[in-house]
Amino acid sequence: MAFVRYRKMAVAGAVLVLGLGVAARADTVVADGFTYDWTLVLGLRGDKFAFRTQQGKDVTVDLGTVSKILIDKAPDFNGAEEARDSDAKKAAALYREALSQEMNAATLRPMAWWRSIGPTDADGRWTDAVGLFLNLYATCPTEAIWKLRPTHVPAKGSSMLKESADLIGKKVAALPQAGPVGGAAGELNWTEVRKRLQTWQVELYTRAGETQTAARLARVLSGAPAEDGGGAAAPVAAGSNGQITVVEMAPIEDAIKTGHYETAIGEANKLLEGADAEGAVTLFLAKARAYAGAKEPELAVANYLRVPIHYGGSKEAAGALASAAELQRQLGHVAEADRLLKEIQDKYPDSPEALKAAPQPSTMPTP
Repeated sequence: MAFVRYRKMAVAGAVLVLGLGVAARADTVVADGFTYDWTLVLGLRGDKFAFRTQQGKDVTVDLGTVSKILIDKAPDFNGAEEARDSDAKKAAALYREALSQEMNAATLRPMAWWRSIGPTDADGRWTDAVGLFLNLYATCPTEAIWKLRPTHVPAKGSSMLKESADLIGKKVAALPQAGPVGGAAGELNWTEVRKRLQTWQVELYTRAGETQTAARLARVLSGAPAEDGGGAAAPVAAGSNGQITVVEMAPIEDAIKTGHYETAIGEANKLLEGADAEGAVTLFLAKARAYAGAKEPELAVANYLRVPIHYGGSKEAAGALASAAELQRQLGHVAEADRLLKEIQDKYPDSPEALKAAPQPSTMPTP
């Protein structure tokens, strides 16, 4: 058996291979600063990329350290790999051809999905890029893969936003309802996977202008019962004026302060069924703070967004958008955060949050 040849070289970009079934031979893997020749791709082990050298040694490396894979007898895929950093359109087309002709093995197809996302997104085919991402995330919904979502979000009102949100809905419907994901995803629960995708779906419908659809989905996602009004506010219970009193809010606030977040969320959901508009705003903000305290920022964002979605005239709407933007920034979703800040400036220009969100003039003296 010939020895494995490798050499140190600069690395840029990343690659992901999900290994399911028989491993695939790859002529070259560039990973962690080395070039490995004549390897056997094993796929994803946890959040690591794994391959076997010709000497029989299994190597696992972080996904972000892998920059290139050249597959034996896969000229379209290899051509896409060579073009991905210089010609997104050419790379995207070659990846599509590889998916239809070459990458049918269980080990290889998920790899082609991932490698296709970036060039397809950069080529302006955002809905297609979302579809590729959904295939990949449904196969292995880890945190590392979640960060691979397409980033070139279309302009507000684009038809691609609704198309992509619809795709998410179809994918969510096909996922298991509950139970642990297992395998590489560890103890992750399918319920949380579904919630994460649906939160993204709410954002896309909102940006697409599908406000009633977004509101209805956000209501279900936040734990409140679905209403018939397709985005109307929560109905007021019979015999109630719908106001939420300080006394009613006290146990919710106490639960948040003491870290009993599930209790706070549960109590808020009970009160939502009979809340008027002002009371609903108060409850959604409390739920958002509870989810944030429980380290579930995506659900916190969904609840903050309920305020501008349902109650855009509320005095708390701008603040809710600002809080959602801050969480998005903490999550690394800079583009989403910037869009929310822009929405504050457009819809609530006189609010203190709009002043904070506006670009600050330079304090440098004029030469």
